[in-house]
Amino acid sequence: MPENPTKTGYSFQKWYPQGNTAGRLDPYTKFVPGQTPTTYWALFKDDSDPNNTRGAIKIFARYYVGTTFRYEAHLYDLSDIQKGTNVLDLLKTHEAETRDALPYHDGDGLYEWRDTYYYDYNTGAKLTSQDLTVNGDQYVFIKLYAKDSVKSNVMLYVHAGIESAGHVFEMPGYLPKDLVTRDDVAAVIKKNYTGSNMKIQGLYDDESFTQLRNGGKPTAANALTVPSDGKILKVHVLLSNATYTGSNGGSSSSSSNGNVDTSNPKTGDSIYVAVTVLGMSAAALAAVYFFEKKRAAR
Repeated sequence: MPENPTKTGYSFQKWYPQGNTAGRLDPYTKFVPGQTPTTYWALFKDDSDPNNTRGAIKIFARYYVGTTFRYEAHLYDLSDIQKGTNVLDLLKTHEAETRDALPYHDGDGLYEWRDTYYYDYNTGAKLTSQDLTVNGDQYVFIKLYAKDSVKSNVMLYVHAGIESAGHVFEMPGYLPKDLVTRDDVAAVIKKNYTGSNMKIQGLYDDESFTQLRNGGKPTAANALTVPSDGKILKVHVLLSNATYTGSNGGSSSSSSNGNVDTSNPKTGDSIYVAVTVLGMSAAALAAVYFFEKKRAAR
């Protein structure tokens, strides 16, 4: 263990060798030459309250896009609260203060406090007026959800070759300026394709994939940024050594989440495509295509 630490206005109580609990403990790292540094956690007692008659409420916010948890922020504290005070009643009287704290943490106005409930930090249960009274430090959180108006659509186009129509998958849960990474794409592909030697040959946006189809040599990316103007991000990827199985696990040329791409990125014309996938390798895709090109009436 490190030497017992000091903290003005507090008395050191004990060490905890593993983990922190919602900011209750202070971290201290022990360095030993030739060994990996080890972090321990110190518990302190407030010297101004020797009889432990007061406590605090620490308010956090958890941020979600749909049902996906994104991150957590500590909003503010209500301190020097008399023991026995009802937590929920006190929070309701400070709701304006909670709302005032949100703009500093909510990602440029992308989120909203939709249900206005408070939750117990440790159990995740919604607080009721009978749930908690202040007994030492209490930890609560609110849930913030991404506004529907700022959610961005990301569409993944998986191609077996440069001229292959491929399959299209919607990737929900992104906001402007988010990164769509190679790992994100790989997760979708693993749910819908099988192959012992599957290989993703880089990510391309619409512009760079069109360049590739026209004989250019654009650099493949490891991540693409969701536009800040609300436009759809189309992510194209070349996939080799894979067989499409569909999101339901059954072998198919299309599914509700992976339909055959019916738009030609090069011309923009609409085409009908029926695909029979027989096998795929790094060099070629054995397939039979039947299509009829539709042109707009002029």
